[in-house]
Amino acid sequence: MRNKSYLNLEGLTERVTPAVSGISFMGGNLTVRLDSQGGTLTLLGVGNNYKVEFQGLKAATAATIGNTSGYNVTGNISILSGNGADTIFIEPQAAAGTFNVPGSLNINTGNGDDNISILGDSVAGTAIISGNVTINAGNGADDLSLATGAATDTLTISGRLNYIGGNGLDTLVSNNGNLEINGLTTLNQVNTVTLNPDAAATNTINLVSLQISNPMAESSVNTITLTG
Repeated sequence: MRNKSYLNLEGLTERVTPAVSGISFMGGNLTVRLDSQGGTLTLLGVGNNYKVEFQGLKAATAATIGNTSGYNVTGNISILSGNGADTIFIEPQAAAGTFNVPGSLNINTGNGDDNISILGDSVAGTAIISGNVTINAGNGADDLSLATGAATDTLTISGRLNYIGGNGLDTLVSNNGNLEINGLTTLNQVNTVTLNPDAAATNTINLVSLQISNPMAESSVNTITLTG
């Protein structure tokens, strides 16, 4: 006798692709990948240990993802995201804390209106990046903040800073703490540049060399503010 086959229908459940599509930690290098949904990614550092938090657009609070005890980075940190509106914070794990990136920091946010901040929260701290910082923000209105959270913030980049804003009205601001960049600072397709240390006599901004260019000329309003 021939066995009869029956058609079974399964209910479709909602499938939500996580905004953090992957964390890779190999050879002391940490890579975090985001998809195109957007949200807020925070790397919390103490020494060379980094915890990863993420808060989606619909989430009420941030949640720790990946290794809850953090990742002991001995090389580079890379953050790669899609075309959503992303906010990326790199901050100390505790107030007045110190963290360091032994290698280089690479951030590529894709298109979309993105906000990238190193020591930009109200929690004061000290950060040392031993290698280069390369940021490609893609198209959209993108903002980069360096040492803007507290007057006691100190950010030192031992290598170069290369920030590509892409099409759209893009900004770079350092207007509160201390900033030191020991390599060439290159700002490409950035429309508003503000370098203004806090009024406190002890606060400084030290750049070995600064190059600003806007070859796309997508905006008729470009502003450079150098004070302090």
